[in-house]
Amino acid sequence: MDVIKLKAFYTVAMMGSFSRAAEKLFFTQPAISSQIKELENEYNTTLFERIGRNIRLTEEGKALLPYAESILKSFEESQFVVDSVGDKKLGSIKLGASALPGVNLMPEFVAEFRKLFPLINFQISVNYAYQIRKMVLNNDLDMGLVGSIEMGGQEEQLVEQTLLNDPIVVVVGREHSWSTRNEITLSELKEQPLILSFKSTITRQVIEKQFGKFDIPLKLAFEIGSTEVIKRMVELNLGISILSFSSVKKEVAAGWLKSLVISDLDLFRRINIIYHKEKLFSSALKLFIDFLLSKHSAVQL
Repeated sequence: MDVIKLKAFYTVAMMGSFSRAAEKLFFTQPAISSQIKELENEYNTTLFERIGRNIRLTEEGKALLPYAESILKSFEESQFVVDSVGDKKLGSIKLGASALPGVNLMPEFVAEFRKLFPLINFQISVNYAYQIRKMVLNNDLDMGLVGSIEMGGQEEQLVEQTLLNDPIVVVVGREHSWSTRNEITLSELKEQPLILSFKSTITRQVIEKQFGKFDIPLKLAFEIGSTEVIKRMVELNLGISILSFSSVKKEVAAGWLKSLVISDLDLFRRINIIYHKEKLFSSALKLFIDFLLSKHSAVQL
């Protein structure tokens, strides 16, 4: 019996679907069905009961499930042990990032790290923060980089560490009357037409939370789901925006936009590292997390 048959069996049992298991394991559905059939032949029993499109474990399948889980966990641990005594500069990391750090920070982090460890490879996913958290919880990713309003999430199984604080700044175009200034006050924003991201974004949530404390209304001119479109509209002087500095630093450096600090309000969003609390670190993963924390931890952009 090889491990892949048990992995196919375990994944189908967990996901309740041959097709979803095939997608998760990057197999075809017939290949998954074949692995299950071979496993059933080896045990001389039926592991799944199929009724129409629904499947469920038989009593024999239920009995096998905890042993399959234990064997697969032991196999994964053995891979880490072998890796740890081998070349620590080799390996692969499954990294996920939410949109803002995925676009504006993660490529630089990986580029810096690869200069030191060029033989460590990355499989990278960029998605919504809640999807990255879900993938880390399901062990589909080794770790994630996600934006957050506050330290710590609601998932007890996740370890969450703040990597850096990303300031949230007011952004204006070159033709705006504030373009020669470096800071403004909160009260000055009351009558300014704002171009903001949707309420579901971390940056918008930070803005509304802090403005609400001082009973400052948001005068919305446009509400847009694309940061790139927001920046372009600010550049054309259609309004001003409030964005994380990491998302505008290139445009500010080029002189296309000007960023201003709100002098009487400390606005920032956290960029956090997340990983499963039971995650067994490969040497490559440990190197990368140590690199990030030693080089970037607790800094402000």
